[in-house]
Amino acid sequence: MNIGRLDIIIVKRELEEKRKEFDRISVNMSLEEKLEWIRNFFNEYVPELEKRYMTEQELKEWIFLPDELRIWFYHYFPEHGLNMAKYTEQLMHDFHWEGHKRFQTVDRRFFSHYD
Repeated sequence: MNIGRLDIIIVKRELEEKRKEFDRISVNMSLEEKLEWIRNFFNEYVPELEKRYMTEQELKEWIFLPDELRIWFYHYFPEHGLNMAKYTEQLMHDFHWEGHKRFQTVDRRFFSHYD
């Protein structure tokens, strides 16, 4: 993966523009509607960034975008953190109920405060 300083500047500009768009259209949205909009945006944007900056091999090997780039997601969209916390809680719930028959060590405290 080859993401340089200029690439991060480009992503920051893209996020800044998207934030301005979000602020314009979200005035009358509920929190859930805002979170859904942000979730939909990142579900489209992140795969686009992965295709732009990562090789097929990196994607196959479960390598992720670097933190130096991803931190800007939260800078421009702090609400994204709430989406990710809620997603982690859902994964925890699903893992517990699907896996508790096989794994006796799954406990809420292992997943607490990862937001």
